[in-house]
Amino acid sequence: MRTSFRNLARVILLVWLAAAMACTRSGDRDPVGELIAELEAAAEARDAKVFEKRMASGFSGNEGISRDEALTLLRRYFIAYETINLDLTNVKRSESGDRVNFHVSFAGRAKAGLNLESLLPSTAEYNFELRLVQQENTLKVNKAYWQES
Repeated sequence: MRTSFRNLARVILLVWLAAAMACTRSGDRDPVGELIAELEAAAEARDAKVFEKRMASGFSGNEGISRDEALTLLRRYFIAYETINLDLTNVKRSESGDRVNFHVSFAGRAKAGLNLESLLPSTAEYNFELRLVQQENTLKVNKAYWQES
């Protein structure tokens, strides 16, 4: 049992170090990388408060979805899923740093007893584009576009 715990701790440490290295450039602070890492961790922890903090006041998404509608949708998904795991790949940023595109592989398990297994996908693939703005001295998501891939 102790060996399994040590192996798990090593894997977690390696993943954390890799994520930290991927989100920094030449030792400089990387607000875009920090934002993406924070949102990924919040989704996996099913923490809508982080999304609320990191969404600009004028946020809009696919088909004109408002900030309040997006937060309500996220909260519903976070309640319905027992686990959420994300894998972000192909992260590309605009030269100006105000736009980031990436691919997300999603895996999740619906909470038992809610009878939602047939309605909620256990896996999905999406492509995202986020448009970013500086607001209240913090980098925030102003627009988000996504499509299933």
